[in-house]
Amino acid sequence: MKWNPPEMKHRFYGRFAVVAALYTLGVVLFTAWAYFDHSRLLTERLDEKLSGALYACREIIDTDFLTRIKSTDNARSEDYRKSREKLSRYADLCQISALGAACYDGTNLTSVISVNGQNTNFTAPEIQYGKPLPDGIHSAVLEQIRRKPATPVTFEIRHPEFGHIRATLLYSEQTPKTGCVYFVIQHIDPLKQQLKHQVLRESLAGIFLLVLVIPLVILYNQTEQKNSRELSRLNARLQHDVSLQKEKAQELKDAINDLERFSSVAAGRESRVIELKKEVNELLDRLNEPPRYSAEKRTD
Repeated sequence: MKWNPPEMKHRFYGRFAVVAALYTLGVVLFTAWAYFDHSRLLTERLDEKLSGALYACREIIDTDFLTRIKSTDNARSEDYRKSREKLSRYADLCQISALGAACYDGTNLTSVISVNGQNTNFTAPEIQYGKPLPDGIHSAVLEQIRRKPATPVTFEIRHPEFGHIRATLLYSEQTPKTGCVYFVIQHIDPLKQQLKHQVLRESLAGIFLLVLVIPLVILYNQTEQKNSRELSRLNARLQHDVSLQKEKAQELKDAINDLERFSSVAAGRESRVIELKKEVNELLDRLNEPPRYSAEKRTD
């Protein structure tokens, strides 16, 4: 096969382009998988934290406390103030955006107590005592209440004022049409941004590795081409040497054949000369003359 450097070079870079495209596709697929996997893990951890905060909220403000505050309409009592302080400390400690409780009268949800955590990026105003829950949260909570869940329910909505939130609620029924709702709200826009930045860093790391590999591939290709050219040169030289050896071997064989033919002719001539000398001696002997040639021994 004739050595064609441009053709080999183009073929190599064509294969490298295919491999690079497959690698990039792998990075994209890995990024998508990593995003959903990290999102799942963060969601599971967040739900565990919200469930724990929900039960803590229920321990701090039980149903009797809510009924008493609602019936007396006394949000200025010492018990109410201490309960708000406990909820606020817990929200700050666990970095909860908001938590509290509301009463359900069969139609509307009215906030009884609610606090916002100070260690989060949750900038929405607190839900004031006696005020209905915000529209989007109100409708989502009512939908869950109508199902009368016996266990905590978690849902996720995007609210125009509160942003992207994930909430967990527990409904405690008092009568068939009334009850109390404990809720915990977490603003998850920062978590989404953190997840996107993490996945973006992993993607950039994969692309950066590909960029680092490109010079190595080019250097490897140049080295391979150099080695291939040297190997081709040595192979051509070897073939030339082998051809010369074959020519010399043929010349030697022809010389040997010529020598053998000459030796055969020379040997036959010598035998004939000996026979002629012998005949001359015999003729001289018949003529009673001494032999002219001495006896020669034939050698084969």
